[in-house]
Amino acid sequence: MSRSPLAAVLALAVLACPRSAPAAAAEHPLRQIKAERLVYSVRARQRSGLVTMNIGTCTFTLRREQAGDEEQLVLLAEAKGGIPGFPYEATMTSRLRAADFQPREFFAERTQKSYKKRWIRFHERGTDYLKHTHCDVPALCHRPAHRVERDDGTRAHCPGCNDRAHYVWSLRYRHRHTDRVYDILGPLYVARGMPIEVGGAPQTIRVLSKRDMFDVAFTAQKEGTLTLPIGKIPCYKMVLSATPANDHARKNEEFEGFFGLHGNVQLYIDKQTHHMLLVRGKVTLGATFDVEVVLSERSVERLPASTP
Repeated sequence: MSRSPLAAVLALAVLACPRSAPAAAAEHPLRQIKAERLVYSVRARQRSGLVTMNIGTCTFTLRREQAGDEEQLVLLAEAKGGIPGFPYEATMTSRLRAADFQPREFFAERTQKSYKKRWIRFHERGTDYLKHTHCDVPALCHRPAHRVERDDGTRAHCPGCNDRAHYVWSLRYRHRHTDRVYDILGPLYVARGMPIEVGGAPQTIRVLSKRDMFDVAFTAQKEGTLTLPIGKIPCYKMVLSATPANDHARKNEEFEGFFGLHGNVQLYIDKQTHHMLLVRGKVTLGATFDVEVVLSERSVERLPASTP
């Protein structure tokens, strides 16, 4: 399976949120953030080490939005760039209820090099995984837009094409659970309220990616300082391990994060803010690439101090 090196920074979003919900604590740092923007530069190097390429950016933004009678945090991740012959463009959106960070829904869409779109709905009985695919029920579908003219001049339901007007949402899997489970983007933000220290107890989270669930444990291995485009930042180096949490995940050979980042992943986070600073890992796109993702820009707009 082809995996894009561009969006490797997103892979470590899965490391970040507890199975329970300490996120509701009043002192959680997200409660004082109105808007935020983090930009990461992505570089890839072939395993031979002969060629290093700047292959694009990944941008994370946070904003607040009213949805009916509740305020939501809208988290958006955008990846743009690619390598010659493999352009890449994708977006992922996670919505959390601002009051307690309960996940509401998750969308992921890739438009380059090919189109893919998926949707995860969260509800009190669990989660539903849906995929946007070509309508394949011609005997039941009566949408005029799905009918095409054949060579003999008659019209019939399209058997399959790339016209997105012929695509529908298809339910692929229902997960049934009562504990809190997050998509692979939301935890990146919720994690900022978690206690992290060298020698501390591992934190365990449950993460859902399409049909797979994993329990991911992570700890701070050591402290250090990174010199980045935004300056010298005190940091933690993190260590993680993943355990399959459902039968479908047990069939996979290894835990795989956003867009195929795998192998011996290295993650460094800001000691104060818990922002991701540097990610190293491997992706496969025909050949295997080593990927390095570096935080290059960040800006935060805070709410007034009086905001509860």
